[in-house]
Amino acid sequence: MRVWIGRSILAVAAIHTVFGIAVLGGRLAPLLHRGLFNTVTLSQASATAATFWFFVSGVLAFLVGGLVHHLERLGIAFPGFLPWTLLALTIAGCVLMPVSAWWLLLVPVAGMFARRRRAVVVLTKRYARARGRPRPRSARVIDRRRAGMSPNTTDHMAPEKVARIAGGFYLAFILASVLADALGHVGLGSAPQVYQAIAANVWSFRLGLVIAFTSAFLFLMAAWGLYVLLRPVNRDLALLFLLLNTVGVAIQCASMLPLISAMLLGDGVGRVRAFSGAQLEGLAYLFINVYKTGFVTAQLFFGTWLFPLGYLVYTSKFLPRFLGVLLMLDGIAVLIWFLQALLLPAYPVITYPGLAVSFVAEVGLALWLLVRGVKVSDATAGSVG
Repeated sequence: MRVWIGRSILAVAAIHTVFGIAVLGGRLAPLLHRGLFNTVTLSQASATAATFWFFVSGVLAFLVGGLVHHLERLGIAFPGFLPWTLLALTIAGCVLMPVSAWWLLLVPVAGMFARRRRAVVVLTKRYARARGRPRPRSARVIDRRRAGMSPNTTDHMAPEKVARIAGGFYLAFILASVLADALGHVGLGSAPQVYQAIAANVWSFRLGLVIAFTSAFLFLMAAWGLYVLLRPVNRDLALLFLLLNTVGVAIQCASMLPLISAMLLGDGVGRVRAFSGAQLEGLAYLFINVYKTGFVTAQLFFGTWLFPLGYLVYTSKFLPRFLGVLLMLDGIAVLIWFLQALLLPAYPVITYPGLAVSFVAEVGLALWLLVRGVKVSDATAGSVG
């Protein structure tokens, strides 16, 4: 049996957090604007407190998932209180909030009960034979497999590790991109939305811009992880998608530099005080539109990198083929966005179906790598390592 329960809980925590950032991220800006200290009190509207506890519960879910995963990797039986406590919380959550992610926890909780029962049986057999002669290694391997452990818990297959690193970077990139858009409309926001974000709360916009630059770094690291993982399949194509991603990240980072100029105009520093308010607003919109054009230009490379990536995933034999197909469809969707933004800017509705494909393809790849990992032969493992 595979080590999957902790990873499933981590995946639920990630889904919970992504949903919270997308839906409730706008409520974070007022908290940041007021300086965080004493911003969540019982006397405030329940929406603020609910937002705080929503994200805190996500952090706690990450901690529980990490603990369960650690126990699985070590082959330690789960403490009796842990599955029962999670079961009680899950049932309560499903009853009180039927339309929620609580239902997703039923599978890993059931797995915890089954895993704990098997581990107890295996440990009982081990203790019963403790006074006898040492059992052969093959028997110990069978016991570990029955307990849900890998045959050798101290071994870490290089492809498995690289896959989880790449998936972690990819998921972190997605989360950072959503947070940057929530704080400062950096990313998918229109020019008026970006201008309003600067005018309304420049500190929140600064934070969103920093997170946007960080997301670009995380995207590049995810591409590096995928290159290392898929290099044994075809080195030339793996290098191609890494180079395309690198160029796209460079253009995206360069495109965000005019936002700094637009932000400085709002601060009224230096000689900009000689301009009138209307002139400053016009200059700010000019810088923002330059940023939007550069950001869209980067999509040419972010679209084309998905074709060699999707092909390698499709032919890899250690990743599901449907992910490769989705990634190539995602590439077509991104290129449609690129052409629409430059040639038909008045018709953004053209790109809406592609956004759904992009979300499913890229989030699906990140979660698969992080939760499921990969299974490869010894020969492939040696070449990746």
